Amino acid sequence: MPVTFRYIILLIIATFFACHNENPIEYSGEAKIIYVSTDTLSVGDTLIIKGEYFGESNFKKYFLFEGNSQLNSKECIVWNNTYISFAMPTDARSGMAVLYFDTVAIDSFYLGVNPVPVFPLSEIPAGKFLRGSDNSSFNEQPIKEISISKSFLMSKYEISQRLYQVVMDDNPAIPVNITLPVNNVTWSQAVEFCNRLSLIQGFEPCYVITGVDVTVRPGMNGWRLPTEAEWEYACRAGTNSDYGGNGVINDMGWFSDNSGMKMHQSGKKNRNDFDLYDMHGNLWEWCWDYYGESYYNFSPVSDPQGPSGGTKRVVRGGSWSDGKNYARAANRTTPDTFRNNIGFRIVRNP
Repeated sequence: MPVTFRYIILLIIATFFACHNENPIEYSGEAKIIYVSTDTLSVGDTLIIKGEYFGESNFKKYFLFEGNSQLNSKECIVWNNTYISFAMPTDARSGMAVLYFDTVAIDSFYLGVNPVPVFPLSEIPAGKFLRGSDNSSFNEQPIKEISISKSFLMSKYEISQRLYQVVMDDNPAIPVNITLPVNNVTWSQAVEFCNRLSLIQGFEPCYVITGVDVTVRPGMNGWRLPTEAEWEYACRAGTNSDYGGNGVINDMGWFSDNSGMKMHQSGKKNRNDFDLYDMHGNLWEWCWDYYGESYYNFSPVSDPQGPSGGTKRVVRGGSWSDGKNYARAANRTTPDTFRNNIGFRIVRNP
């Protein structure tokens, strides 16, 4: 038998026995945690733990979290003798995380858990703005000074798929990618999201939802959709031009000419002077108001809430699939059945 061939046979035999070792290496020493990557995480975040003598992964090694959430070592992303990495379980709560080997508590650490991914906010000050435009679309006329009497908090970005999925236990987006905004969302789903997020974070839900009927609970501190007036005020951010920020649509948002006909990750274009991103283009955004073509003719000049009734709701801001005219601050419309380009952002009274 040739020497080279003999070496190959020996290597195959050695590999076979290595893979079928009934007695894996046993590590000796006292297992302990030396370093934890952070003491506060959001559900779904990755936690990294470094230490000594963790040994091989098996079903008798696990973490027990506050609230009795348990994570077996076999469910970890990485488990070796000195390094453990795993995604936070959705039902984990703030408190002690204890590492167990069988029934013996080996080591522990405190872990703060945000029940939903953290999303940044901007505080929008009270103020006045010129609503509408002299555009040929009569539903933007007449131009009128409108007062927003109270400040409010607004999400800096369109709601992400990651946040939506944690809150709703569902992801209707196309394509599914948790780094992108959530799209393909109906107005009813956006309203339900607001209520669920409010409850998770300990706020008072703003909406009473009875079947298809939705009414507002005045004075609540929970999340809600912005009114049309709040949305346009936040979009303009102290400017009177068609596009906020520097006024250049290519710098401020994604639309059909620069998007590659797809939505993009939030925050890749310039922010406006209220520190908000993607108010122009990327995705249309749901507002609270019923759509009324002639509503501007008779609406109040302070904190308008939209018509008292109707059949469709308003979207604002344009999208990746529409021309720049639709991304203007004043443009207002109601959607057709194509929802692949519709998302939303949320507001709350501080």
